[in-house]
Amino acid sequence: MSTKRGESQLIDELGLGHHSARLIAGKVVEQLGRLKLNRRLFTRSPMTPLLELELARGAVNAKAGLWQELAVLSPALGLDSDEWLGLADRAKEQSARLERMHAALGADAFHAEQT
Repeated sequence: MSTKRGESQLIDELGLGHHSARLIAGKVVEQLGRLKLNRRLFTRSPMTPLLELELARGAVNAKAGLWQELAVLSPALGLDSDEWLGLADRAKEQSARLERMHAALGADAFHAEQT
């Protein structure tokens, strides 16, 4: 399970739906959020990349927990636990990468915001 297509296939196999309305709503909210006046009407705040990394870290860590729980429940669901454990390991690697990126951006973002 190394591709987005594989994850989509799992969603279909488990009978879960794709929520395109939520995706569209998320895009609209993202665009509206960019309209806020934070003294940077045409540029991004130096804090934006840091906040985006914070959100990504939270999402990846939540995903890791989900994969771990599905690995535990996989025998009852008739699924292969190794597949879920592989996804959990991949999520942990992603989290570590995001942590390094966060550390690299953190000091710069706070310093730039104060000037």
